[in-house]
Amino acid sequence: MFSTLQSKLFLFVTSAVALLALSIIYVSTKEARVVLSEREDIRAQNLTDNALLSIEAEYKDLLFFREKLIAERKKQLEDMVTLSIDIFKQYQRKSKEGKMSLAEAQKEAFAQIRQMRFDRGTGYFWVNDLTSPYPIMLMHPIQPYLEGKIFKDPRYNTTDSGENLLKAAVELVSRQEKGFIKYKWHKPNNEKSKTQLLPKISFVHIFKPWKLMIGAGIYLDDIEADVSNRLQTIKNDLKTIFKRTPLGADGYMFILDGNKRVVIHPWLPEGSTPTNINSLTGNLIVDDIINLPQRKARFLNYTWNKPQDPTNYTYAKKAYIRYFQPLDWYFAATLYLDEINAPQNKLIDKILIYTGSLFLIFTILSWFLMRRLTSPLKVLTSAVKDVNKENFQNAQAPIAGSREITTLGHTINEMYGLIREKISETERANAAKTIFMAMISHEIRTPLNAIIGFSELLYSQIENPEQLRSLKRILECGDSLLETINNVLDISAIEHGIEKTAHIDFNLKNMLNKISAVFQAKAEMKKDLNFVFEYEADLPLYFHSSSTWIRQIVINLLSNSFKFTSSGEIQLLIKRSPHQARDSHTAIDFIVRDTGIGISHENTEKILEPFSQEADYISRKFGGTGLGLYIVKNFIETLEGTFTISSEKDQGTCCTATIPLPLSSPENILKVQAEDTANLEEFHAHSLLVVDDSEDNRTLMHHKLKGIFDVIDFAENGKIACDLMEENNYEFILMDIQMPVMSGYEAVEKIRKMELQTKRQKSLIISLTAHAFDEERSKVLSSGFDDFISKPIKINDLLKCFIRLHTLYLK
Repeated sequence: MFSTLQSKLFLFVTSAVALLALSIIYVSTKEARVVLSEREDIRAQNLTDNALLSIEAEYKDLLFFREKLIAERKKQLEDMVTLSIDIFKQYQRKSKEGKMSLAEAQKEAFAQIRQMRFDRGTGYFWVNDLTSPYPIMLMHPIQPYLEGKIFKDPRYNTTDSGENLLKAAVELVSRQEKGFIKYKWHKPNNEKSKTQLLPKISFVHIFKPWKLMIGAGIYLDDIEADVSNRLQTIKNDLKTIFKRTPLGADGYMFILDGNKRVVIHPWLPEGSTPTNINSLTGNLIVDDIINLPQRKARFLNYTWNKPQDPTNYTYAKKAYIRYFQPLDWYFAATLYLDEINAPQNKLIDKILIYTGSLFLIFTILSWFLMRRLTSPLKVLTSAVKDVNKENFQNAQAPIAGSREITTLGHTINEMYGLIREKISETERANAAKTIFMAMISHEIRTPLNAIIGFSELLYSQIENPEQLRSLKRILECGDSLLETINNVLDISAIEHGIEKTAHIDFNLKNMLNKISAVFQAKAEMKKDLNFVFEYEADLPLYFHSSSTWIRQIVINLLSNSFKFTSSGEIQLLIKRSPHQARDSHTAIDFIVRDTGIGISHENTEKILEPFSQEADYISRKFGGTGLGLYIVKNFIETLEGTFTISSEKDQGTCCTATIPLPLSSPENILKVQAEDTANLEEFHAHSLLVVDDSEDNRTLMHHKLKGIFDVIDFAENGKIACDLMEENNYEFILMDIQMPVMSGYEAVEKIRKMELQTKRQKSLIISLTAHAFDEERSKVLSSGFDDFISKPIKINDLLKCFIRLHTLYLK
């Protein structure tokens, strides 16, 4: 009876009005609660995040303050000991000149040094001889009973490494004449320190003419006291900030430490430990707060009092927690739930009133329009529209309604099944293609590394002009082959969906200057071609983005212009774009303009397709794969930029890439400036281990690096490398990935465990691999490697990697 669409309309229309009204009420009230709650959640989270960022910055300043104090005090200490050495030199001169005997000179020198004080009276000088293995104390103004004593007793084994302090000091000055030593000693004029050893650092200096060692030290507890005062100032500043940051009517922010003590709270005293129980969990509230980051949760619900009702602990609250590990602090922003829900309830009341009014109006109108309603068909259409990439695998069209709609639903589901089969086939093919491309990359890059590397070595050794021209041709062909491999790999990445590459801080102008120098040399080889590079004067220099992609975009655009321009001029212009960029971003126009053969209007879209050129004769005459502009366009779009081409046949071409670039922070600018000023030619290190199963690559590394490292050892696989590491500790390790017996990944894992067990200094391990995909780089860096170099290896790139790691970890 009700099997057709028309017969069911009568039944559906009468209920549709009520269902629609209830749906509006349900969805609207639900969304209203979510939106308003999220707004308060986001504000509270932002406040805790901002507080955390603020303390992170303050903490960095605190560390810098401590290091600065120590450096200043060490300098003062060195100056005082140098002064005492000068006094000994004066009396030595008098002895030599015959003005007094040697014994008198030594006695007078000791007497003068004995009376000297510094560091508010706690600093003094002592003198001992160089007797081995345990020296004799000759003068100690604070503890004279030590004079004439041999420091052999184990209670003087108070250096950081547990050695006898005077023995270690004498060994130090014997090796390098002077230096600093850390240990523990009693502090004068301090009752507590009579039974407690305090950390101390001393500067010791040998006086060779009399075979003496003079030393003086400072106590580090004074420095830590200054640091504690600085930390208390930070706390006071946070208290002021928290008071000025309202959270609703009664909400507030507070800080606890890992010992459950109050650091900052609007009314609880500092240092106290709250003992209130969380009625929702049965635990102490402070325990729930401290355990929250371990569960990776972001907020905690509990009950508390209000300032106007201090004895009533039944008010529901929500706390947003963040943890700062260096200080073991837990930041919390708290809101009372009744304050969050109040605006929600007002909005929901309005929604009910408006929806009720609309319900009455819609009921009347539906009576006149029910014959035209196709509710089942709309339900089916809506279901189809809601299918997207995320839920397509489980998508099913609803099978309900009349015979016509049921049949349509079955047809749609059959179509979904066919599409899913095609998607699975495509994904399998893409996975196989990725594996194939990675294998091809490895198999080509490994011999190409030897070809280019040995060619570069021969180029620096051969003087015969004809042989040099042949080698130069080999290098040019090798670079051309490497460019083709990189383009094919980029295409493979694009087809699988480009993921953002690593963003770093870099000097844009310096990078473009280096690129321009290469192309300027190319232009000079052509008599009738001029190359111009301009960087707008008021444009910032330092940005935080993908320097790799930006470099490739510029190089590809310039390479195209040089390929198709035999005379005239090629310009690289870097300007501030008139287009509005986002906050903290600068929109920059990268303009490459030439006077080459140009492109016809109808072909400007064609050349942006992969493996495409304007015409077949272009490929035959100029060469190339037709991938450059396609890669450029995809890189620019991934960086949220735009790309335009303006050209006329035989009139030249102008390509403009407009890219919004984030500015570097001031502290990161200083790091980039330090790296830019690093001198590659001056880099020198002690030891290197090269691990590679290719004898060609090992030989190549030996020739390229033999003047840079004092010791270079080689291993054919990861197992041999691990055996060498048991007997040696190398500053740097160059590790191949794919090797027989034991791979690079297995070797690095074993080396890192060995370092932890033996507590030795960490070796800096750089991956050498012929794989070039970003997935491989991510895997390498997460497996214990410190950096990543792709084959073929450029010596300057490798040196920069050495310097960067040396600066970060060894200095």
